[in-house]
Amino acid sequence: MVVFLCDGCNATLKRSQVDVHAQRCRKCVSVSCVDCSVSFYEDDYLHHTSCITEAEKYEKTSNKQKPLKKNPQDEWNKMIEKSISSAPESLRSMFTQLFQLGNAPRKEKQFRNFTSNSLKIRDFKIVDQMWSHLAKFRDDERAKRESEVHEKKVDDISGKEHKGKEMDTNTKHSLNVDTSKSNVERSESTTCNLDCRKIKKVMKRTLKKARDNKLKFKELRKVVREKIAFEGSREDLKRICLDQIERDKSMEMNGKMTSLLC
Repeated sequence: MVVFLCDGCNATLKRSQVDVHAQRCRKCVSVSCVDCSVSFYEDDYLHHTSCITEAEKYEKTSNKQKPLKKNPQDEWNKMIEKSISSAPESLRSMFTQLFQLGNAPRKEKQFRNFTSNSLKIRDFKIVDQMWSHLAKFRDDERAKRESEVHEKKVDDISGKEHKGKEMDTNTKHSLNVDTSKSNVERSESTTCNLDCRKIKKVMKRTLKKARDNKLKFKELRKVVREKIAFEGSREDLKRICLDQIERDKSMEMNGKMTSLLC
């Protein structure tokens, strides 16, 4: 069974208790599911009939594979292998032996000692050449990776800017087309962009303060306009208020009067 929490006062509610609680609790703008923590506004919670359990959440979390960390020594050994083809011909056989050993040190001093002893090289100039080649190859690879990352960032930024320009162009085109639409379509667009929950909250609060929880619909609209500084037309506000009354079962219209049901 799905259980909800009031996002205003943290009260625990069964599905059958949500509607009554929302009428009594002034802080109750939405409720959230105890299991999945998703918030639901107005009567959206009615459609949330099943949810993931805590056991399922734990199982999914525990089954997630942790990303494997790269082994620095393996990466270094791979780099030695890649550097063989670009090494001077006189050094290639030595680099091949070094790669096959698989445990060449990554720091210069240790590398020199290891190479001299493991490959039995007595000429230190050769060891110097081997380290210089590896150090240069490593720096070139690092610069190449940094360049690729930079290029990717530039491409991403360019792509976002291009997408943004396309959206702006589409928006301007849409606005030009919208100028020929009917008053009903403009009203619906205003309704979509307005914070209807705030309007409903003001309506309920006003009706609670009114005598017998009743007020003329015209006066109620006037209060709403002043409270939220509504900038749309009277018809827009009228449509929005009627829509909220129709959606919310705690309010109803009786002729010209609007009532808050107790």
